Amino acid sequence: MGMSHSADQGTDRPVGPPMGDGLDQRRTKKDCRLTGQDMAQLTASRGPTQPSPSAAASRRRAAPTGHCRGLAPCRAPATHPHLRAEPRDRARGCPHNGADCSPNRTRSGIHPAHRGAHHPNARREQCMTKPKASSVAVPALVASRMSSEMLGLPLPEDARDRLHVQARHGAAVLGVVVDGTECVWGWRGGSLSLPVLDTSGAQLWMKLRSRPAGKAAPPTWSGVATAERVMTGLPVLRPVLIAQETWTCDDFAYQAELASRLPVRSFSPTRVAPEWVADLPAAWWADLRAALDSLQGAASAGLATVAWQEAAARSVGAVDLASWVPSHGDMCAANLGAAGARAVLFDWDYIGCGPRFADAAGLLLSSLDTPDVAARVTEHFGDQLDSPAGLYAQSVIAVHWNRRFKAGEHVDLAPALRAHMRTVEERLSLTGNRGEPLPSTPC
Repeated sequence: MGMSHSADQGTDRPVGPPMGDGLDQRRTKKDCRLTGQDMAQLTASRGPTQPSPSAAASRRRAAPTGHCRGLAPCRAPATHPHLRAEPRDRARGCPHNGADCSPNRTRSGIHPAHRGAHHPNARREQCMTKPKASSVAVPALVASRMSSEMLGLPLPEDARDRLHVQARHGAAVLGVVVDGTECVWGWRGGSLSLPVLDTSGAQLWMKLRSRPAGKAAPPTWSGVATAERVMTGLPVLRPVLIAQETWTCDDFAYQAELASRLPVRSFSPTRVAPEWVADLPAAWWADLRAALDSLQGAASAGLATVAWQEAAARSVGAVDLASWVPSHGDMCAANLGAAGARAVLFDWDYIGCGPRFADAAGLLLSSLDTPDVAARVTEHFGDQLDSPAGLYAQSVIAVHWNRRFKAGEHVDLAPALRAHMRTVEERLSLTGNRGEPLPSTPC
């Protein structure tokens, strides 16, 4: 979900989708950088601090201008990654002419702790040093991130280089070339998506997935192929799969996926629904409703459950999987677009069987902090959402969201969702539920 939760024309990761955090044909994001809050959390997680020297001692120990001061190695600004001929194979140390950038060294290169008592500055520095911090370890706090920050997590540069190299290989295997400079990173560097051209000049979209070679392929690797089997013939506008290739290199397995490129982008790079989505014409909302209804009516034979939805459902009681129906599995603003009055559905990685009306429930809950959009969802899907099955689906989706909140993710959605789920709990207490459990509010 934008839980997602991220344009797919849309790693070890937490159980469940990114809710719009892993993207393909979506709005391009800027390079990831550490925010001030991330740095504060990074500092807090280092445990007991070292003695803080006085201002005079600090000046003596300060690294020369331009040095890294003990943070991640500095690197000169890189040209666009698609223009690199090969990844840099230099040592991954600090590039400052081999100089030691450690903040714990003086200009002379001798750490104060290694000086003997005879050193003229030894006693003076000891007197000017604050007492050591307590040796009792303090657990690091969970960093809280808003949805807009979920794609701003730093990705090691060696991982970026590795994926760019493999993307070039995947493009060569599929017989395409990179088109322009746009690229979209998936959740925690698990994928890289970019526009490509085939030999005839047709505009296509390629997505490269990556995982450790020793791990089994997750269901998301077969999601798009499954969607082709389930969705063929249905009135749903979506990217069409053209080809897939898989290979292994060193300690990683890769999958390059080639699909048609639509002339539209998703509404948002994350699960957050922009306010202008509420102004979409009624015909667009009707087309979205028809698309989701047709998906629920598709044949479910051989279709696995949406793993994160099953896990959430089992946490609140017994589950009647036989009543579950085909579901997109990650319905939010990040996976929706508009081609005129037609609704475009991106990112089919999580397709599977889920509770009836789970997609409508997912769209509503992910949009609650944009009230006008939530009102339009209720307007066009209210009869489904207010039914016993719809209330149950909302409870299942809310369980997963609550887990994301506890992990410090999408915290900007928490107040609106918790208030909404109190209303859902009241309705659940007054209605039956077609044999499925009536879970209490998970938030």
